[in-house]
Amino acid sequence: MKKYYVTTPIYYINDNPHIGHVYTTMAADIIARYRKSMGREVMFLTGTDENAVKIERAAKEKGLTTQQFVDQLAVQWEDYFKKFGLSFDDFIRTTQPRHAAAVRKAIQQLYDQGDVYKGSYEGWYCVPCETYFLESDLVDGKCPDCGRPVEKISEENYFFKLTGYRDKLLKHYDENPDFVMPKARFNEVYSVIKEGLRDVSFTRTGVDWGIKAPFDEKHVVYVWADALINYITAAGFESSPENFKNIWPADVHLVGKDIIRFHCIIWPAMLMALGLPLPKHIFAHGWWTCNGKKMSKSLGNFVKPHIEVENLVAVSGCKEELAQDAFRYFLFRELPFGEDGDFSRTNFEGRYNSDLANDLGNLLNRSQQMLQKNFDGIVPDGKILPEASEKFEETMKVFTERMEEFRFGQALEAIWGFINTLNTLIEVKKPWELVKQGRKEELADLHYTLTDGIRAISALVNPFIFNTAKILANAIGLDTPPAIAGLALGQLKPGTVTNKADVMFPRIQKKQNQPAEKPAEPQKVESVQQDEELMAIEDFQKFKFRVAKILNAEKVEGADKLLKLTIDIGTEQRTIAAGIAKFYKPEDLIGKTIVVVANLKPAKLRGIISQGMLLAATDTETGNVFVLSPEGPVVPGSMVK
Repeated sequence: MKKYYVTTPIYYINDNPHIGHVYTTMAADIIARYRKSMGREVMFLTGTDENAVKIERAAKEKGLTTQQFVDQLAVQWEDYFKKFGLSFDDFIRTTQPRHAAAVRKAIQQLYDQGDVYKGSYEGWYCVPCETYFLESDLVDGKCPDCGRPVEKISEENYFFKLTGYRDKLLKHYDENPDFVMPKARFNEVYSVIKEGLRDVSFTRTGVDWGIKAPFDEKHVVYVWADALINYITAAGFESSPENFKNIWPADVHLVGKDIIRFHCIIWPAMLMALGLPLPKHIFAHGWWTCNGKKMSKSLGNFVKPHIEVENLVAVSGCKEELAQDAFRYFLFRELPFGEDGDFSRTNFEGRYNSDLANDLGNLLNRSQQMLQKNFDGIVPDGKILPEASEKFEETMKVFTERMEEFRFGQALEAIWGFINTLNTLIEVKKPWELVKQGRKEELADLHYTLTDGIRAISALVNPFIFNTAKILANAIGLDTPPAIAGLALGQLKPGTVTNKADVMFPRIQKKQNQPAEKPAEPQKVESVQQDEELMAIEDFQKFKFRVAKILNAEKVEGADKLLKLTIDIGTEQRTIAAGIAKFYKPEDLIGKTIVVVANLKPAKLRGIISQGMLLAATDTETGNVFVLSPEGPVVPGSMVK
């Protein structure tokens, strides 16, 4: 069986690592650890993109050669990831000779077979984004992606015949509906391909830094093409054909949603042109905001993972490696993987207290203390209680399904359901009463269930919070957490000697001088009268109502009433959260035409940035909710007057 191959994008090296970089790489690490625990050999790749023009400019500003500059930064990036225990197997750098060789081989093949041709380009270029734009692409004369000024460029380039692969791409998408995930991203890319593609510049002139085109030394391979090839470089495309067969194709590329067109359109077309199989999945995750605001250098509000870890250690007293676990847990428990989310310390510390200190921490502490008191810390010869057995079977089914779908939040939710079942067993079975009544067999069954349950939990949480998982396993007398493959209850050997563990997650105590939040004052309800307040027509005209089409709909984790909808309002696609989950199934809404208020300020609901509000009617007698729709077919974006 080939290795399971998971990759992150390679990161621009002139940035400092922040939450976005660490989030993607942690996700890959979770996948890698899960697959290893399921018995697969794994290849986990990350690395740095070092051949950009802006890197050459940054090096000059520092008074360094470009190679000296990237050598210094690459070490910092790799060390930063290692500090968080990320288990990558290969850290690729685009300045490495192995990569230059792979790029030259791939580009030469494309040129030889006519997929790369010489032409002229005249247009606009964004240095920070390393992207060419036509005049029609610009927004107010600036880059449509980052909003920065662009440079006028007129030069001879080599182009990749992307247009020649439109039909093949559409066929692949039709035959592989989970090629791009989540579904909203699939639909977005599919629409772009269907609308039509244009050939893309593959090289640049007038640039010294980068990989020279083997068929024309005056040209340097454009940075995005160079960067994409890293995935096959590391697999052995040029250096080891035998390894390449055992690794490629990738099982999943993890990327941010801002680079999906490169990864989901151009990269698959390049692979088709090279005669190579396409990756099984490309998963595009969303962006993080900070306290409701977009992160930017001007605001200075980038979330730096090491700072958040240090702060948690300071306020809670937990160990650094467990604070790292807590940070990692929060990122993947707080919102569905693939969606946009907001980071705040208040939410982070709240999740730490409720899930880690209260639920998981208390389960270990209480069960260990009682086991020590009742059985001298030795696992008794008991049976698994049926309540735990039933819940564990359900947990394993949901957990494995969600991990296969990269729904990490729901996988964690399933684990915590089992944790809560064990905590409930303590309250319901009342071991202190069993001791008083001399019911030793029932007491042994309870303690065996709790201790073996902790063993199972150590396995399930290991992909997510591996430092915590090891402490759990050590506490019940194991060297390491067991594998997830073949995991079942009842596998812990009676007579095992347990080890007392320290408190893993001390609760964060509210500061004494911190003012309590004022309760909301009751609002005065005025009776409805004939002269009730009316709205002026000028006020009503401020609302912009638009027809929209629902492209995708899905449930929101932890919210019984909410559905997350991806809608097309004609000019763009948006995400909105709607409280209609009790009245509509997600699959029944896809394709439905609705009316939305399109000019509301974005609002955060359960970690989702909602960019509008749909209109619906509530029956005053039954309470049923009905989404408002036009009677006939209307084009998305049409005004409602």
